[in-house]
Amino acid sequence: SNFVVMNKIGFCIKCQTGFPVPHTLRRMGVTYRVMNLLGAYTDRELGAEGQDALLEKFYTMMEEAAEQGLGVLLYTFQDFAWPCFCVVAFWMRKHMWTLDHALAVMRSRWPGLEFDDQAQKS
Repeated sequence: SNFVVMNKIGFCIKCQTGFPVPHTLRRMGVTYRVMNLLGAYTDRELGAEGQDALLEKFYTMMEEAAEQGLGVLLYTFQDFAWPCFCVVAFWMRKHMWTLDHALAVMRSRWPGLEFDDQAQKS
């Protein structure tokens, strides 16, 4: 709870499906959403329009949080590829960066970070 208060967490985005988010976040007034962005971009049946619509929802939520001065907790259970994919996609959308540039910025903040081939191709 101290982490949520100190970082002014107002939103929690669950980046993958199949596990619950602790109810303490909801009790603390954190707005909770499920946005499986990496899953959407690796699902070829969803189509580009569905993928872009989900990215736009994610982008809008991130911008809304920034306008309110609130933090966003990207929550995952397995590994960091899921939230990192969301951050890279957000930067690409917001700043019109290329994938290579966005990944370079991510790696500069977290040296040693590697994405698997499937995530990079998405």
